[in-house]
This record gives sequence, structure tokens and C-alpha cells, in this order.
Amino acid sequence: MRENGRSMVEMLGVLAIIGVLSVGAMSGYAKAMEKYKVNKIVQNHGYFIARLVEHENLKEEGGNIAPYFDKLGLFPGNFTINNDGTVESDDVVFRPFVRSNFVIDYYLSAGKLKGNHTFKTKLCASLVLNLAIPLHESIRMIWIYRGEGNSKGSAFYGDSECTGSKTCLKDVKLNDIKPLCSECITGSSCTLTFELF
Repeated sequence: MRENGRSMVEMLGVLAIIGVLSVGAMSGYAKAMEKYKVNKIVQNHGYFIARLVEHENLKEEGGNIAPYFDKLGLFPGNFTINNDGTVESDDVVFRPFVRSNFVIDYYLSAGKLKGNHTFKTKLCASLVLNLAIPLHESIRMIWIYRGEGNSKGSAFYGDSECTGSKTCLKDVKLNDIKPLCSECITGSSCTLTFELF
């Protein structure tokens, strides 16, 4: 007489395979969502920088220009100004201001990014590789400052400033940026600064 059905061992094997596949799928989904979020942030900040460059007259205001930018309705919809004058969007805290040129400080150890080491490393690298480097002709320089009191840092220079021993922004590769971005450790300040012309 022939029995139909599966044994308990076979069923447990099937469940184990389903479990492993589910974990793999969830991991892949999480990585895809993280990549999507980083790309969205870079896109929004690219839009913001393009709008900033269009309004050269804001250089006359000096200092923190976020209130003027907000008053003109030039921030993308998800940008909000905090009481301390910083702007927050997509969990990123930054400050746009004028110091003879437009400057944007990205505080990579602030807000929701504070304890998220992996994400802020990817975001830092992506802001440099996918936003700063394509704008190398319009950017005077970028800095990555890290450590208490921003005591350690590296600078990369746009085309017009890239002379002598200065590191050219257009020549920067992921291997140059990733170690600097990964040093944005929890508990230490980490700032990525763009200075535009």
C-alpha cells in the first residue's frame, strides 16, 4: 500500500529553504530601498543647488540664506527649516549660507543620520561622486571634516582651483572618498562642505 504526503523531515526542509529565501529577499529589498533613498537625496540636493545658482542675488544677503530661499519658495517640498537655521530633508541636516560664495554644510552626524553609520557613509560618498564631481566646473572646493571640533579633514578642488599639489575633484574616485566618509563615526562630528562659485 502506497502512502501519500510528505514526512515531517521533508516539510521542515521545505520550510528551511523558504526561510533562507525570505531572508535573502528581505536583505535585497532593504539594500534596494537604501539605494533608492540615497539617489532621491542626491537628486533633491542637485535640484536645490541648481536653484541656488540661479539666484546669485542671494549672495548679497550674506550669512544664512535658508530663510530667503524659503520665502521665495525655492526649496523642494520636503525641505523644512529648523529653529537653529539648519534645513532638514530626507533625514539630512544641512545649512546653506554665503561666505563670499555659496556654501552648503552637510552635517552627516546630525539628526536621524547620527547613529546610522552605513547609510551616512553611502550618502557621503554618493553626494561627492554623483553631485560634486559632475559639478567640478562650478564648485570651488569641497571638504570632508571629521572628528571632534572638525580637526581632521581633506579637501578636493574644482577645475579653476585645482593647481599644484591640490587634489582635483574631477580625478577623485570611490577609493579616495569612501575611507574619508567611513570615518564619520558615531559620536564624532562629520561635515561635508560644498563651496560653489
